[in-house]
Amino acid sequence: MHDPGHASALPGPLARHDTLATASVDEFRHQASSLLSEHRIRRIDAVDTAPFRGRVRAASLGDLQLVYLEQGIGIDVDILEHLDYYDLMLAVEGTNQITCNDARTHVGPAHAALLSPRMRARMQMDASYRQMHLRIEQHALDRRLECLIGRSAPGPVIFDLSVDLTTPQLSTWMSSLQVVIRDLDAESGLTAHPLAAASVQDMLLTGLLLAQPHTYSAVLPTTISLGSPPAHSPAPWTPTNNTSPSR
Repeated sequence: MHDPGHASALPGPLARHDTLATASVDEFRHQASSLLSEHRIRRIDAVDTAPFRGRVRAASLGDLQLVYLEQGIGIDVDILEHLDYYDLMLAVEGTNQITCNDARTHVGPAHAALLSPRMRARMQMDASYRQMHLRIEQHALDRRLECLIGRSAPGPVIFDLSVDLTTPQLSTWMSSLQVVIRDLDAESGLTAHPLAAASVQDMLLTGLLLAQPHTYSAVLPTTISLGSPPAHSPAPWTPTNNTSPSR
């Protein structure tokens, strides 16, 4: 997401989908909470007098939602409730330090973070941080996993928290996501058509399940014949433990 050559020249992603521009922390928090989850915001530096510059943009694509946020000051954020969706956090600019249970990671030019259902997190965002969230509804990811493995899963997919965007698969996946974001910003993009939107959603979810480690990675088929459903073994299986969500 980070493009230092254009950061100051472009209005930023989802420019056609402005929802809110405000100097009010409470107004920003309320709008962002309605799109993601309830959270608490406070300045990192209590004596900092820099003005708060909140901006919220949002666009939907089937069961996915892209949410762009910026605040213009360094802030600490506490998510106050356990998530019931997946939240992929990407940096457009700046950095974000994340703590989730005993795990820590950061979001920046080469790394993202992926929260799974039942998780909570604390975040520390620097003043330059501009963020893109990809919200994925749990039922949509469950359905996509079932299509890939040929059976129902006994529990939710739990992804590894840290996402290395430099791996070949995730680099390709990110390129696809950036194409989607640019299309959403177009006047009459292809994603405006429901049939195209459904195909794009399936592509993004399949790619994420294949590229980012999670508790069902071991049971995903490594090869699938075109025109044939994925093969699966009749033997029972259970997910592996990659990340333990907060309960």
